[in-house]
Amino acid sequence: MPGNINQHHCARCGSIAKPRCARQGHMEQCKIHNVYHNSRSECVRCKEQEKREEREKRRAREKEGKKANRKADPNNKENTE
Repeated sequence: MPGNINQHHCARCGSIAKPRCARQGHMEQCKIHNVYHNSRSECVRCKEQEKREEREKRRAREKEGKKANRKADPNNKENTE
């Protein structure tokens, strides 16, 4: 097992995370990031990536909403032609 176990203790047996924990199924390897994580939860890096994408989508929606509000505002100087 590679030395990229980034978890200090095994969540199931409580000992320091060792290759034995992965063999016994306490930890699983993420197929995308090649790191080990608790078998009861998902990969932390995958979870953070999902949050980042969600945040970017929300910011884009808010930005589009502000542009739409600016165009609909009758007091906006850009609307007067």
